Amino acid sequence: MGPSWRGRCQGAFECVPARIDERWHCRRPVSQGGLCPEGPREDGTCCRAIPTCRPRRSLRAARGAVSAWTAILTVGLLSLALTYAGDADILIPGPLSGGHSPVANCSNCHTGVKQGSFAWLHALVSPSTLREDTKACLSCHEVTPAALKPHGQALDQLEALTKRSLETEAAQQTPLSGLMRNAVFPTTAAFSEGIFCATCHKEHQGRTADLSAVSPARCQTCHAVQFDSFEDGHPQFSSYPYSRRTRINFDHASHFGEHFGKTRAKNDPAQPVPGACADCHQPAADNMRMDVKPFEKVCSACHLHQIAGTERLSSHQGITFLSLPGLDVDTLEERGATPGAWPRRSEAKLSPFMALLIGRDRDSQAALEVIRGLKLHDLTQASDAEVAAVNWLVWEIKTLLHALSTASPSTALQRLTQDGSAVDADLLGRLTAHLPRDVVTSAIREWLPDLDTEIAAHQPIAPPKTGRTQASADDTFRTWIAQANRTLEDGTQDTSPSPTPEVKKAKIEVRIAQEGEDDDTSDILSDEEAEEAETAATNDDTDDGSEILDEDSDILDDEDDIEEDDDAEPESEKPAPATAAALDAQSWADLGGWYRQDFALLYKPTGHADRFFKAWLDHAASLLGTAAADTSAPVFAALTDERAQGQCTKCHSIDADAAGKRALNWGPAAIESMEGRFTVFAHEPHFGFDNKKGCMTCHELDQTAPYQKGFEDHDPATFASNFKAMQMDQCTSCHSESAAATTCLTCHEYHVNDVKTPVMSTKVPQ
Repeated sequence: MGPSWRGRCQGAFECVPARIDERWHCRRPVSQGGLCPEGPREDGTCCRAIPTCRPRRSLRAARGAVSAWTAILTVGLLSLALTYAGDADILIPGPLSGGHSPVANCSNCHTGVKQGSFAWLHALVSPSTLREDTKACLSCHEVTPAALKPHGQALDQLEALTKRSLETEAAQQTPLSGLMRNAVFPTTAAFSEGIFCATCHKEHQGRTADLSAVSPARCQTCHAVQFDSFEDGHPQFSSYPYSRRTRINFDHASHFGEHFGKTRAKNDPAQPVPGACADCHQPAADNMRMDVKPFEKVCSACHLHQIAGTERLSSHQGITFLSLPGLDVDTLEERGATPGAWPRRSEAKLSPFMALLIGRDRDSQAALEVIRGLKLHDLTQASDAEVAAVNWLVWEIKTLLHALSTASPSTALQRLTQDGSAVDADLLGRLTAHLPRDVVTSAIREWLPDLDTEIAAHQPIAPPKTGRTQASADDTFRTWIAQANRTLEDGTQDTSPSPTPEVKKAKIEVRIAQEGEDDDTSDILSDEEAEEAETAATNDDTDDGSEILDEDSDILDDEDDIEEDDDAEPESEKPAPATAAALDAQSWADLGGWYRQDFALLYKPTGHADRFFKAWLDHAASLLGTAAADTSAPVFAALTDERAQGQCTKCHSIDADAAGKRALNWGPAAIESMEGRFTVFAHEPHFGFDNKKGCMTCHELDQTAPYQKGFEDHDPATFASNFKAMQMDQCTSCHSESAAATTCLTCHEYHVNDVKTPVMSTKVPQ
């Protein structure tokens, strides 16, 4: 029988007697000698006792007893320690990483852990979900709203990427290791609730542990296109790293093969030619990307004079902002229009900027459309409706100029917005280049000296409606002419104060200056005006009481009239005034800015990145595709023409959207626009491994690529790069199992939209 479980001997007698009919009978089996003659004792015990043994514990039993007592003791000690200790550090599986080491309480990250002495008991029995723990991670780390989706992207974006990958790698065969992995660990519905932070980021691995490290096998678990390693099975590059045309139009092939050679042949120290890629490119602050050096360092030597317009020999170096277009005033007056005073010698054209400022509604835009097809210098063949439109244009220009001279720019230029909303002050400052008021008022005083009087007597009129037929157009004209002349019909002009003799004299002098210097003023002026001119000349106390004003002189106000003394020296005895070398207005503005020439107010670029040109290009581009497209398109076309002043779009490309709006690319890709990219590449670590070809090791020039055609349709996705696509061999020559790293995260990002730590929302104390 052996010893009992307590270690006691169980073999005391040879048999166990049985009581039958109030007597004890021996039960010893035959194998052990049969019934004994003596039989059992009266108390029922066997008469044949066996000597007792002393059981001895075996090694296995001793080990079991030690284990049991050790377990009991350990549980007891742990219970006491956790009960009376202030925390549960003893349960932590390992030290936190360096970034998370300041975390003091487990409950900060593990939602199933509570505070208190028996918190560890609660953690053992309470359910803790990874979703709740992930929310704790996102309380410090800011990720996109699709944080739990693969790569932090929305499902529609993931589906599009997966479809593109499957189409591109249709012939890619899944390796045997991938098939086995997918069979044992199917991931079809494993992440239906999302990919939680703890799935890839394992904590408690030590202070030096890299939480962002993810094994390639873990990445391959989910991907539709699977392979064994970077060297074995990785898909070939398609167009990397060129996914769109460059934002700056710089043709490397033409510069290397043509422009640099011509400039170098000039041997001009002021125009240095780059001799290496590093002369134009430099590593970014993060040593990841390569930035283009500023314009002033690498481009200005050859292109600054093109921006300033100093190469222009047959046209203005500045762009016309305000102008008085040349008109056939005689025909207008003969046809019953009332243009009022207008310079007859002007040869300027209506600037697109003025058309944009005037065409603030559909009726105005329709009238401007009629005017665009006319020869304003010859209106003899114009219809009545066209004459009415030109007359309306005259008064719109006068009203605009008067508003600019009498009101603040923010009030006068409200017509920049179609809905009449306020114009942003910074935008308005850039659109006007802070045009000085004195420049506008002096121009108006010279061009239209009686503008204030005319505007005061003029009744506003609506734009003429042009009909579809000539008959309806003539009817519209007659109605409009009646409206325009109602001031004369009502006799309003008769009640207006008569101009003083001095004003009449100044007006006559201006008319004489406009028509040319002619001794016989009767051919130019009416009989009444000629008589007034003769009377004014006779009554003048000076030898020459009137001074004919030329085109470039200012009209003097009444208070500025100069009266010579009676005892002035004779003209012949006066010393000749000193003369200086004539300097035209355009040459005076050699550094850029505003200047006035003929009957136009022009602006010349002040250099690269001129605020005026940038503001108008952006503003006009934003209006394309809207109700103001008809008037903004000429402005945009004037500024983007290949011969336009500033030549901004010679280098800065234009992107178009489906609505027809345009956007100027003023610089290369910014850091913010790099978000959403899966592939990352650091140039700086690779500089020391380039062979003699340098950058050309990876960026091989393609001399035959139609690079410039990619800028014609304004679609950045259709392009031909200056450089050939990179090949896998260029990377695998260094990145292999025995050399440089080949993990997925070496070249790819998981969180394509980056993970940031939000700024704390600390409130200012009251």
